This record gives sequence, C-alpha cells and structure tokens, in this order.
Amino acid sequence: MTSQTLAFSLDAQSLERIEQKFQEKVRFAEARKSELFHVFQQELTHEEAWALKVVYAYMPVNDMADYNGDLFLSHVRRALDTRKRVPWGERVPDHLFLHFVLPYRINTENIEDFRGLIYDELAERTAKLSMADAILETNYWCHEKATYIGSDLRTISPLTMIRNARGRCGEESTLAVAALRSIGIPARQVYTPRWAHCDSNHAWVEAWADGQWYYIGACEPEARLNQGWFSPPARRAMLINTRIYADYPGPEDITLSEKGFTEINLLENYAPTRNIYVKVKNEQGEPVPGASVRFELYNTAEFYPIAEIRTDAQGEATFKTGCGDLLIRAVSGGKWSEILFKAQEKKVIELVLDSAEQPTGSADFDMVPPPEGKGEVGTALPEEKMQEHNRRLEEGAQIRGRYEDTFLSEEEAVSLAKGVGLPSVYVYGIFSVRHGGTAGKLLLSWRNVPIHTVSGRSGCWSR
Repeated sequence: MTSQTLAFSLDAQSLERIEQKFQEKVRFAEARKSELFHVFQQELTHEEAWALKVVYAYMPVNDMADYNGDLFLSHVRRALDTRKRVPWGERVPDHLFLHFVLPYRINTENIEDFRGLIYDELAERTAKLSMADAILETNYWCHEKATYIGSDLRTISPLTMIRNARGRCGEESTLAVAALRSIGIPARQVYTPRWAHCDSNHAWVEAWADGQWYYIGACEPEARLNQGWFSPPARRAMLINTRIYADYPGPEDITLSEKGFTEINLLENYAPTRNIYVKVKNEQGEPVPGASVRFELYNTAEFYPIAEIRTDAQGEATFKTGCGDLLIRAVSGGKWSEILFKAQEKKVIELVLDSAEQPTGSADFDMVPPPEGKGEVGTALPEEKMQEHNRRLEEGAQIRGRYEDTFLSEEEAVSLAKGVGLPSVYVYGIFSVRHGGTAGKLLLSWRNVPIHTVSGRSGCWSR
C-alpha cells in the first residue's frame, strides 16, 4: 500500500498495518457491508478517510453488529472538527489524538453520538481557559450532571448517565472521559482491578495537558489537579491500568497486547513500584513458553488475578507492581505451580509446573498489602480559591437537585401504574433514582427534560 501524504504523522509501515486490519474487518463484516462501509462512498478528506479506517481497524467486532457507519463517521468528523476549533487542538500530538481523543468507545457502554451535544455545553465554558483549567472546569460540569450511586449495571453510556444523574465510578469516569474528548483533550479511564488493602476497586480519569498526564476523580471536582479521596489508596495499589483499542506502542509499560487491544500499566504514576521476574520451567528443567502467569490479590473473599501475562520464548514473564504480597500461579498444558510471593523477597522466582491436581486440605496465607505512603505536600491554596471551589460544589449540587425534582414522585408513579394496570411498587422502583431505580431514558421520555438541565454531586470511599 502506498500513500502520497502520510496521515497523522504515521509512517508507511503503520499505515499499512492499519490498512490490513481495516481490510480484515471489511471481509469479516461482509454481511453488513452496506450498513457499515457505505460511508466510504461519501466525499471524505484524506484525514477523515484515515481516521475512519483507524476506527474500523481497531473496533470490537460486536460494534460491527450493533451499529452503522454513519455513527462512526459522525464521531470522526466531530473529533477532527473540534481539534480545529479548540485553542489547544494543535498542541495535542497526533499519537495522543488517535489513541485518547478519536476513539468513540471508553468501556463497555452502548455507543451514542455524544460529541456534539457535550461540545456545545462545554465549548464556551472552556474556550478561554488553559488546558489544565479546562480539565477542572469539565469536571465541575460533570459534577453538575451526575453523582455516585452503587450499582451492578455495567456500563451505562455518557448520555444515559446524564439522563439518570446517577451512576457508579465506572459510569462517572466514562462520562468524564467522553466530556474531555468532546473538547479535544486526551483522556483515559484508569482503574485498579482490586485494592490490595481492602475489598472492592475504583475507577477514575487521567487527562493530558501540555505535555503531562494528570488525574481527577470523575464527577468529584477538586480545586486543582492530581487530587482526590482515592490518592492515599492509590499509593497502596498493586496495579493501576487502562485499556486502549489499538496497537499502542507506549511509552508506558504494556501488560497486554494482542489483536489490536492494549493494556498499559500506570502504577508508577501513583505508587512505588518494583519488577517481579518469573521463570517457568517444566519438570525436565526446560523453559515453558506461552505459559499463563497470574498475579493474584486477596479481595472480596477470593484470590483475584489483577494481571495475566504469558511467558516469552525463554519461559519468562515480567510484571511491574507495588510493594505488597501476591499469590503467583503459572499454568500450561494442564500442569500448574504457585507460590506466595512476599514483598521483601528477591525479585526473581522460578516456578516448576509439576502439579496436575489441586491439593486437598487447607493452607494459611498471610497477605500483606503495600504500606501506607505519604504523598507530596502541595502548597496550600488561597482561601478565596477554596471558597470559590466550595461555592461551585454547592451550586452544582443544587443544579442537579433541581433536575432530579422533575423525576416522577411516588404519587405520580402510582397514578401511572393504575393507568397501565401494573403494580405501583414496581413502577416506582423503576422510575425512582432516589430509591435505587434506573430512571434514565424512561424519565426523559416521561418528562421530556432537555439534556442541558441535568446536574449532580458525588463522593465515596470504595466503589
């Protein structure tokens, strides 16, 4: 494949790889060829065509069954147009734009055409700000739109989150990433799969401004960046990572890279780290390539694998983690071996695959998490800045409260239930956010409340 003009600072080899993956998707989705690929028959700029190919090359295959090409083209055109409009657009390097602005998908949410709606709300609010201040302002906006509520749902979309005004940390961070990308700021959802020092986990957001990544608690504004209730727990984490739908080259440590999907390890941005080197051998003392090495934490009454890494041709695997204990297990060909790895022990361990059955009986494990660490002591903010921050928090909560007051009351839900012949307790349970229901799209359909009136506030310890 040749190209007269290289797109997005990509070299010819990268463009060829994208073209190959794109053609694979075309062949794979032959049954939906017209619905998915008719957009390439439109008049596209060189930049639009390549951005669209990048999107198709790395999209999950289920998206090819669930959505049509017009949606993906809208995301591409909005992202490219926004890049030209925002004051920092030219300062965002192409590789960050491709991986952390252009992508339409953040987690496992339903895909919607959110960019234009969110851009229209944030463009004027952020136009005269620095990138760093625009990140803070965007989080105030997210705080106005939504707040935290515990939920087993995985994972509602940004616009559904706005309609509901409630969601767990996964939804909060999905909304914040979508908002930041909608104004051309590179953003990614980051999370710890499991805490080492207590049960549960958490997700938050990193955003890029003028050469540096910062973190924020999604929908939980602070007066400055790199601050949040989860900062102390993050300093005790054993893994903090993010997922990228692409062949991402780094520079961060890569824990998983296969079939156009990459996970990168961001732990060293938050906590002291160390590398663990694992050598896997068979009973004859030969290295075992391709063995699965699982690094497991005790969380919620089970050993949970926070990472799974395959051994290389020499039977070796490396994992960057925190300064706590791990249960490390290697498996290949029906044989396995495991060891409780203590933080103070040597960094190189050898596992011999000599067991074919689980042992009987019980074993005692003493799992020690990383010690509590002290973070950087920042300069105290001026009193007037803190007063303004607190005012913004209160104002955002009031905006959200006024929106939630438009939700159905119990009396209205009872009346509606009688009209359609359904049990009133179930109808109110569905429509009531305050009682743990999923108000979402149903409430907007009932009240016809426009998107720009929604709001929120949040705060929690472990999500």
